[in-house]
Formats: sequence, structure tokens, C-alpha cells
Amino acid sequence: MPYGLSWLAAAVCPPAATAFAAPPPPAGRPLATQALAAAGGTTAAALVGYVTDVEGKLALFQDYAARSLVVMLEVGPDGHERLQWRKPSDPVGSPDASPDLHFVYGGDVFDKGDGDLRLARLLVDFKIRYPQHVHLILGNRDANKLKLVAHLTGPELSQSVHTLPGPYWWSGLSSYVTPAQFMASRALPDSRSARLRYHLHCTMGAAAMFEARKAELALLAGRSSPDDVSDDEVVDSFLAAADPRHPASQETVVVPREGHVCVRPHDIVASGGGEALKYVVLSELAALVHDSLFVHGGVSRRALGFVPADDAFDGVTRAAVGTTLPPSASIHEWVAALRAWQLRALAAFVASPGYLDLDRNQRGGAQLFSYFYTRAVHGRSVAIHPSLTRGVPNEPPADVALALRDSGIARVVSGHKPFSDSPTLVRANGVEYILGDMSFSDTNAPDNRGAAVAEVVIVHPRDGLPSFPFLHGRLACGLEYAFAAKQPDNPDAPDPGAWLGKRTRTGWIPVVILPSGWLVLDRGRGRVVEHLLVDPAGVERMMVA
Repeated sequence: MPYGLSWLAAAVCPPAATAFAAPPPPAGRPLATQALAAAGGTTAAALVGYVTDVEGKLALFQDYAARSLVVMLEVGPDGHERLQWRKPSDPVGSPDASPDLHFVYGGDVFDKGDGDLRLARLLVDFKIRYPQHVHLILGNRDANKLKLVAHLTGPELSQSVHTLPGPYWWSGLSSYVTPAQFMASRALPDSRSARLRYHLHCTMGAAAMFEARKAELALLAGRSSPDDVSDDEVVDSFLAAADPRHPASQETVVVPREGHVCVRPHDIVASGGGEALKYVVLSELAALVHDSLFVHGGVSRRALGFVPADDAFDGVTRAAVGTTLPPSASIHEWVAALRAWQLRALAAFVASPGYLDLDRNQRGGAQLFSYFYTRAVHGRSVAIHPSLTRGVPNEPPADVALALRDSGIARVVSGHKPFSDSPTLVRANGVEYILGDMSFSDTNAPDNRGAAVAEVVIVHPRDGLPSFPFLHGRLACGLEYAFAAKQPDNPDAPDPGAWLGKRTRTGWIPVVILPSGWLVLDRGRGRVVEHLLVDPAGVERMMVA
């Protein structure tokens, strides 16, 4: 069943009746700046900006940066576009001044769009220039690009396509397709490009990516049409982005003596190659920024405290192999252990990126790849454990919330699985959970997103009061919003902030406060999300009904 959005009753998305006053309120960053000032955010001690799951759609990221309260795009000294902190007059400062600014990209840079190489360069360059203030999260679409090296070089490339299996994570399901079956269904002769098309289409959920990469390569090379780019050039670009043996990677990706990997500072914006490898090396499976924990998927009871073994198998297993840290270990210790494990796995990949035998049993970095597949890790991964169950946002159990609170964590922010056309806040057991993936905001649009764009900003007041999320953006239908999701002093008072993240008895969740004061409520039913537009009095009645 496809993802979709449905507006119910008379709550049609275009402005209607008393919900909207004339003249219309400001839109975009002016609206967000005004609302942030009203919430005391422009004098905050720290602001943390977050966006996730752009998936190669560079125009979407440019739209995000144009309205962001934390970052912006500028033309650098070399004439190339680059990320920079929003200037003090626009309205917030830089890391060298107040407030303390941070930017978090939540993972899934690649696939589905014709700008993933340029997006990766922007993010990697920003991280290199501000390593303590820019935080990149590792998503499944980022890590799996490194797997292409083994599939398109070395022993596997020399094997007959008829001997190659399909993806183990689809084994036994209707989605299971072997390379030979794929090529036969499309009358494709066996070749590097046919194998790449197979992996993009059948193992990475990126059916249109081959042609999208052609379009980006044509643009970068100044060619008049994607038809001027050969299939072999597309294959070469995927290998150049991921293979540590490629000259662009060898210049910048190094393995220090302790067995970890790192990236040397360089001008990645102007240079090509190594985009996927550099992003993965610089990213983290989990990042702590002040009192917020950022992951790609979510934090479940099974994933909490788990660190996989260095010899974890990238295939079907009976149980995940690894160590669960003792309950006395803090979230900070767990995050550090995950990062150390990730770097050891990447060092193994850099040393041996291809298969070491014809049986395809051994390759460097296999333990990291396994962390992104349920049949290998069995729910013990923060990268793929969804924050949704059957289309409904989860309320994580009390023991997980307790562990987070004991380590001073106020919220978990994640992406990976889409819910609605705005970020969704869920509050449970004293912890906030923010779901930021909006990749299926509008399934009627060619890119499945339409007009939807958003930024999550975590605001840390100067006065020592608790931090709070500030959400702003544009719904798929074009309506703008900007509001502080503060917990009111009196949770029982009829304050819209008190309703955010809670559920009505019929399953509706207030997710957006519009400038008019009306609220958008969402309810998930499988892969279809219903919307309801309700005035504050109506929401209050729904909450007590």
C-alpha cells in the first residue's frame, strides 16, 4: 500500500473560514523568526538545527537552508556553494559568538534525487570546517553505498550472474529477486551497469537512481543532456564515491595507527570522488548534542546499550552478536562505544572493501553493514529500528525513558520512516520523541514530497529553563507554520502546547499549531495518514472525550 495523506471532513488544506485571518501572516523564515522571538529563542544560549532524509533532493535542501534559522547557503571563496551559519542579523549568530549553534543532518543523503553527490559534498565540507558543531548521522542509504564496491569489483564481478543470490533480507518474500531474474525481465545483458541497476532497484529502494545520477553527472560536466553520459560513467561515479582505493579517497581518508579512520581537511566542495565514503567516515550512529540524542531510526528496549561484535555477520542470523552494556553505563558511554565500533568496522572496510573469496563470505566492514538489516541485527539497531508501528508513532517503554532521563536526555530525534508532512512530536514517560522523516509528504507529487519542508530547532534558553523544540516549515498543501512546542507550566491548562504529542482516545495526535491558532491533527492508518484541522476548543473537547 502506498503512503498517502488524507484531509477529512471540511478541513480541506487551502485556507478556510475562521481559521485564517486577513491579511495572511508572514511566511518562511520571517514567520519563523517572529515566532522564535516570541518564544524567547533569539536570545537563547544554544540553538540546534535539524533536518533529515533529504535523499539526494538538492532543491529540497536548498529550500530548507533558505528558511533555516541556523544555517544558510553562500558562495564560498572558490565560487562554489557551501553551508555557513546564519549571520547574526538573520537573526542568529555563529559558533564564535552567542548563541552556540549546532547543525545535525539525520542521515540518508543518497538515492532518489539528482543531487546526492553535491549534497554530500556540502555536508562533508561543513563538517570538516566545524567538526564540533556539525553532526552527521549515518543512515541506511548512506552505509549501503559502500556495499557496491564488493558487488561491482573483484571476485563477484567475475562470477556468472546466474550464480548470484538475491538480497538475504528479502529471502522468502515476494520482494526477493535475483540479479539474473532482474536482467531477464528487462532483457538486459550482464554488465557492470546492469548489476548496478539491479542493486539500486532491488536492494536499495532507488529504482530511478541510475538515471538521476546520469543527470547529475551531465550537469557537473557541463554536458547538454544526460544522454551524453555513458552507463560506464555512472558505474564509475558510484565506485569513485565509495571505493577507498579510488584516488579521491586515498588523498583524504586515512587509517591512523589505532585502527580508526578519519578524513583530512580538504576542499571537498570543489573536488569530486569519495563522497559516500567520506560521509560515512565522518558520520555517527548516534550523536549527543546538549540534552538531545540524535539517531537515524530510534531507540528500542532491545537496541538500548547494545554494541555489536566486531565479527558480526552480514546475513541471516538467529540472534544479534554483541555486548549489552550494564545498566550502570550511561547513554554517553553507550554512544561512545557505538562510535568506536563503527570506526573499527570502517577501518576493516578501508583495508578490504571487496569480497575476499568467491563464496562471498568475507569482506571488510561486514559488521557495519549488518547493523542496517533486521534479519541480521534483530531489532538491536538505532539506525533502522522504526519509531512507527503500523503507521502509528511509538511511545517507547518506561524503562527506556528512565534510562534516557537518568543520563540527562530530554528527547530522541530521529528519521528513517515517514509519518506525515511535518515533523511529529510524541511525549511519553517524561521524554520527547521527534520524528523528522517527511519523505512521503505528498504522494501525488513527482518527488513524493510536494511543497513540504521543515526544520526542527532545539532551543536552549539562557535562564536555565528546560530546552524545547521549535518547529517551523510548510505543509505539503502550502500552509506555513512556526511554533514553540513548550511544555506549559500547568499541563492541565487549555494550552495548545499541552496537547502536542498526546493522543486523543480515537488516535489523533496534535502535530502542528498554525499561526491562526488552529491545530493540525494526524492519525496513522497503515501507510495512509489522515489530517484534521481543528480549533483549540475542538481539540480540548477531543482530549477530554
